[in-house]
Amino acid sequence: MLNTARQFRERQIPIDNIVQDWYYWKKDDWGSQRFDSSRYPDPAAMISQLHHKYNLHFMISVWPKFYQGSKYFKDFWDNNWLYKQNVLDKRADWMGYVSTFYDAFNPKAGKAFWNIVKKSIYSKGVDAWWLDATEPDIVDNITNAHRMELMTPTYKVAPRLILMPMPWPRIKPFMKGKGRQIPINASLS
Repeated sequence: MLNTARQFRERQIPIDNIVQDWYYWKKDDWGSQRFDSSRYPDPAAMISQLHHKYNLHFMISVWPKFYQGSKYFKDFWDNNWLYKQNVLDKRADWMGYVSTFYDAFNPKAGKAFWNIVKKSIYSKGVDAWWLDATEPDIVDNITNAHRMELMTPTYKVAPRLILMPMPWPRIKPFMKGKGRQIPINASLS
């Protein structure tokens, strides 16, 4: 990440923001929202260097997905904050792990998810989030009818009604967690 930032500055390529897409966690720990310490020994220091040395903002992708056995999976499972059918079916994702997503319509799940992100990511100096997989993409390449079966039951409404409005409940805990409303056209500064 720092090498990439350095290359942009040395080549005088204009850039204001650098994005860490998915897979900054350990291979089998999707949902932990933790940086893999073997690749990111000090994420706060890295982000600080991006800010102060390279004058860049830092954005990170945040997924609502949990691998079975990941750090927070059991807590979310026990509180009925996860879509359970994919796990009960033992269907692995393309990386080979059984997983599911949390029910973003459940306010307690949203608050718990924000608290994980706040502790594990935001506290390191992150400027912005890319709230990825708002569909939610429990399993790739399936019909919407099958996707809705995997999203049953939900906290609030029948799955067929939630595919399009899903981004809003994912964003809401982040806005509340930061303690202010973020205008849609807000700049990062």
